Amino acid sequence: MNPRMILFAAIFAAPPFLKKWLLRRFCGAKIGRGVKLGWLSAVVGSEVELGDYCNVSPFTLIWSDAGVAIGSYSEISAFVLAYGSGRFRIGSQCYVGPMSMINTTEDVTFGDVVAIGPRSMIFTHGSYLPYTEGYWVRFAPVTIGSKVWLAAGVYVSPGVRVGSNVFVHPRSLLTADVPDGSIMQGSPAVEVDRMEKLVREMNPRRLERAIGQVLDHFSEVWPSLGRGVRLEAKDERGYLFRYRGRTWRVCALGADEALDLEARRGGADRLIVVAPHATKALDALPDWAHVFDLESMSTRPSSDPLHEAIFRFMNWYYGIKFTYRDVGAPR
Repeated sequence: MNPRMILFAAIFAAPPFLKKWLLRRFCGAKIGRGVKLGWLSAVVGSEVELGDYCNVSPFTLIWSDAGVAIGSYSEISAFVLAYGSGRFRIGSQCYVGPMSMINTTEDVTFGDVVAIGPRSMIFTHGSYLPYTEGYWVRFAPVTIGSKVWLAAGVYVSPGVRVGSNVFVHPRSLLTADVPDGSIMQGSPAVEVDRMEKLVREMNPRRLERAIGQVLDHFSEVWPSLGRGVRLEAKDERGYLFRYRGRTWRVCALGADEALDLEARRGGADRLIVVAPHATKALDALPDWAHVFDLESMSTRPSSDPLHEAIFRFMNWYYGIKFTYRDVGAPR
């Protein structure tokens, strides 16, 4: 049996903690902090690089002979298949939806903040009928820029280059290059609008209202999931949650409000604040306080369950992507 196939099978079957050791030992892999590799998943290539806090979900297979690089905070969902002899490289804060398929016979490259919806397909090689009988064969890399959202069921043909700041409607077929700032739809897809027409200009007050809406939604959704989180109260100081016998105060600061942690805490066991100007405070927070800073789009890493829930909620529901300011051990 091919040694690479044996390695692939071993990584696939190994428990998550052992996968990283196998990758470092046999692929010379560079693996960042907080990387998660799910059960019955495998990542194999001549070179493997997994950035900080990236996540490969269970039942996902990635085999790209020329190398695999997954950027920091990127997530590959379950039942994804990526395979081929080329190089597969995705940037930071990317997302590949479940049941997607990516053919890497030629190189496939994503920029940063790229989302591929469920059941999407990217191909760099097209053939089936015999080339020796005159039928065509197509080999060409696929390149996708940054801040791109390909919604569910999008198909990308070999050789397509997608620019940056692009949205593609569900079930569209990309057969030609896509310019920066385009909104595409159809089969084959054509430009139906421009992104700059749809994006709101954000000022401090509008940002304050947007964060308020996000936290309102969180206070409705998260307690309803049956995980033991309960909303105790909502008042001018924010939201008071109870979980496993402890209380959390969650609030947002206005553009002109000072970051007074003790006053904001209001007797709760822990405090979580979304603030527009708290970068310096992140370096000297007490253990009971956690801040999401909108200036640097960062927060302190933590094992706090509600902090992690808000971190994921803002990303998954609203596309608000924070990073961890300090990559040391979580508190």
